[in-house]
Amino acid sequence: MKLKFKVQPYQTNAVEAVVDCFAGQPRIDGLTYRIDPGQKTQATAFDEGFKNADFALSEAQILENIQAVQRRQNLPFAQRLDEFMVLDRNNQRVAAPATYRRDALAATRVHLDVEMETGTGKTYCYIKTIFEMNKRYGWSKFIIMVPSIAIREGVYKSLQITADHFTESYGKKARFFIYNSKRLHELESFSSDAGINVMVINIQAFAARGADNRRIYEELDDFQSRKPIDVIASNRPILILDEPQKIKGAATMEALPKFKPLMILRYSATHKTQHTRDTAATILGQTQPAVFGQFKMNPEHFIAEASRIIAEQKAAMVIERLAYDEVDERYDVDIFTANQTGQDFSRASAKLKNHVYDYAITDSDVEREFVKELDTSSEVVVYAKLPRGFLIPTPVGDYNPDWAISFKAGSVSPSGRIPSAAATPHRLPMTPVQMALDAHQGFSSSISFLHKKARERRGRTGW
Repeated sequence: MKLKFKVQPYQTNAVEAVVDCFAGQPRIDGLTYRIDPGQKTQATAFDEGFKNADFALSEAQILENIQAVQRRQNLPFAQRLDEFMVLDRNNQRVAAPATYRRDALAATRVHLDVEMETGTGKTYCYIKTIFEMNKRYGWSKFIIMVPSIAIREGVYKSLQITADHFTESYGKKARFFIYNSKRLHELESFSSDAGINVMVINIQAFAARGADNRRIYEELDDFQSRKPIDVIASNRPILILDEPQKIKGAATMEALPKFKPLMILRYSATHKTQHTRDTAATILGQTQPAVFGQFKMNPEHFIAEASRIIAEQKAAMVIERLAYDEVDERYDVDIFTANQTGQDFSRASAKLKNHVYDYAITDSDVEREFVKELDTSSEVVVYAKLPRGFLIPTPVGDYNPDWAISFKAGSVSPSGRIPSAAATPHRLPMTPVQMALDAHQGFSSSISFLHKKARERRGRTGW
């Protein structure tokens, strides 16, 4: 499935907030250096490498830039570059432990914390930041560090689906790969390529104790008696930590200096809607007096409703800008069985004729009635209840639809409508999401993803 991305102003602002912290840094395309050849008998095309140029700015200049960004974002000013805050279990910012601060400073003096609300496109923003850093300053070597294999795969998928989008915007492609201790030739390309290079690595690949995980620190015969970590570090990469609150174990923090990063960018997702006092005052100041008067009658209910409406409007702004292109991609049938555990067949439907299987496991009476309608509809060719692990990547996070329905061509108008997975379905405007499938047994069909929660809230009309 190919996605068409639209530029979101708030995402552009988030990118600029990071990039502007280095305003005044001259643009220097990768500095050349000689890659450690190890025990090679002859020269190769990989002897010359390209690394990130060091900072031309002083620490005082970088701090001044950071404070300028904080000023326009209405954030508290950082007083020093070596101030470190972390998120505790309650998602509150607290001073980092002394050991954390020690290991962080051993890696680099420049650390930036970037907090974005869940569902606003954190991954998209740091990928765009990579391109913008390269455009303005020439930096080209990046490592995205993630806390788990699952997140690693999600980041890699995001790099894939946004590749054409960023090529259109910046006129170049990024080379990206997942670090694998059995495919060390990719590190040669990472070092020798002059373009944008992105390595995605999960912390277990360098912070765990297994034999394969320790290979990154060992002199390997199949790597010309070199240590992979040394080859990586020679590039002075920019580290991007995704979900840094999950990447603060002792082994991980002690390993960060070994990458010799130019800087570390920490991208974390916040789970609460937060507005500055000025923003809240602007919103409430435009509320009609009669409506605002309800605050005196029931303050708790007024605050709850106001918060809900604000959150819905923010989600609606994101949803309305999503667009999808029709493609010919297919999904294998194993998406319905992969990673499935035991099923509760007490919730199974009666035997069906149009579903991909003879029965469907329903979650509610409303859903059971929905299945009956689909199975008796003359417009429906085939339909399926999708597994929970079926995800569609979008610029605002993964979307998990519940149903896929294939209609006869021309029999119904496209009507599959869903709210974003990150949105609250109550009172939200709905946006069509469609993909094209190949003709199936003589039918040219379209597939629509339907969200059962929205249907249950709105009744069974309008589909």
